[in-house]
Amino acid sequence: MPIEYDLVIIGASEVGIEAAKIAARYGARVALVQQGELEIGPIVQRVFLERIFSASGQFPWGEPWRDRPSDRWRDQQSNQQTARSRQGQRLGQFIQTAIADYQRLSSPEALGMLGIEVIAGRGQFCRVPKSGFLLEDQRVLRSRAFLLALPQELVVTIPGLAEAGYLTIETVLTALHQPTSTQILQPTMTLIGEDEQTVALAWGFQQLGNQVTLITGSSQILPQADPDAAFRFQAKLEAQGIRILTHTDVTQVSRRNDRLWLQLNPSQIQPNALATDAIVLTSRRINLTSLGLEKLGVHLPLALDGPFDQLPNMTLQAFGCPVYACPPTPAHPYSVAHAWIQRILLTPWRRSPEVYPALYAVQTPIPMAGAGLTEPLAKNQQGRDCVILPAVFPATALGHDSPLWCKVITRRNGELLGIHAVGDGAIAVVELLNQALNQRLNLKALGNLTSLPTRQGAIVQQLAEQWQHQQRPHWRQELWLDWFAWRRMRAMKQSRSS
Repeated sequence: MPIEYDLVIIGASEVGIEAAKIAARYGARVALVQQGELEIGPIVQRVFLERIFSASGQFPWGEPWRDRPSDRWRDQQSNQQTARSRQGQRLGQFIQTAIADYQRLSSPEALGMLGIEVIAGRGQFCRVPKSGFLLEDQRVLRSRAFLLALPQELVVTIPGLAEAGYLTIETVLTALHQPTSTQILQPTMTLIGEDEQTVALAWGFQQLGNQVTLITGSSQILPQADPDAAFRFQAKLEAQGIRILTHTDVTQVSRRNDRLWLQLNPSQIQPNALATDAIVLTSRRINLTSLGLEKLGVHLPLALDGPFDQLPNMTLQAFGCPVYACPPTPAHPYSVAHAWIQRILLTPWRRSPEVYPALYAVQTPIPMAGAGLTEPLAKNQQGRDCVILPAVFPATALGHDSPLWCKVITRRNGELLGIHAVGDGAIAVVELLNQALNQRLNLKALGNLTSLPTRQGAIVQQLAEQWQHQQRPHWRQELWLDWFAWRRMRAMKQSRSS
């Protein structure tokens, strides 16, 4: 007999487990279909970064290898290897403890005590004999809503990479507690990817004394971030010694003389090959092929691995009940899960066409955060109704160690659309303005508040003044824009005719 639920969550990802806990606390009847193994990658990475950055960006043991003179490095190589092994084992012990705690709190027994029915195994959607989610034991789960929160799977598409050998985030970080951890952390390491996890791990490995190169085929690192914010953040990473190659694809990997050689195209270096000691692959993708979505009228492949600010939340209504697909996000799992439960169970009648990306923050000693729309996306959606307010706040004015770069995106009426910041105090400013963004507040009204914190209040007031300065009769500015557009079009026609 079909089973009735308020919500069925498919996938044992961190977001899926948090969503199940939140829904159960509200009193909903929830089922969690594991659909694979428990996702531990984000937990491992979070603990690794917290331990690395606990000293405020200082090196855990001495200076990086590349900063040492060659003769001095040879004299101290033995002591440094011993220190690296000892510190690596200590770090690995913290990671193993965190994994054990997370597995205990996410076990079927612990979740069952919260009122969540955990179903091991896999399944797929079906329409016969009745519409629902068909399990391996032929049970059919019927629910008022389904949420797809599958863990991301590793994708290996580079020719020769599987034969040459590569590392993953889990294999690197979980091996640190072993005596042979120095064989995992090689002097030169190359990371292939561009998301916030890859960037944070590149920083962490650089703090451990490795020479790090980050390669991505995208135009920028952090695809979900605003292009200007990503460019400034990349400049700060390169200033710390991390080599970043954008617009670069790895076409071939081979092993020669105990080293890995990467063929690059197009190449930003000469010759067009890069030698490294280890490759860490971070490219992951959600696999939906085993869920039987074609029975719902969905044709695969379905892209759930694109840039976050260009990926809409997918809702499938052809099934008779809503099926929601949660794409990979850089935001905190709890905030993402709470937003989904709010949308699915608590306020299902609110179906706003504008769903802004959740707040994200990159976990490095260089603060970076953002929320809402990026500048390209805002201009694409709002056109000339979009106002861009970039600002740089000196470190001395705010009492910080480094300046704060901030960009606020609003409509002409002052309604917030997006906020992005890089530098000291970025996370606090973005968190404050994100609350105003979610409540559709006006920037002018927000600047008139007197109860804001001193530093954040000064920033908001300056941004509000800058917005008011741009609210002078805008018909003149639009007239100039039309004039320059007409001149460019005329010059283009003349050049074609000649």
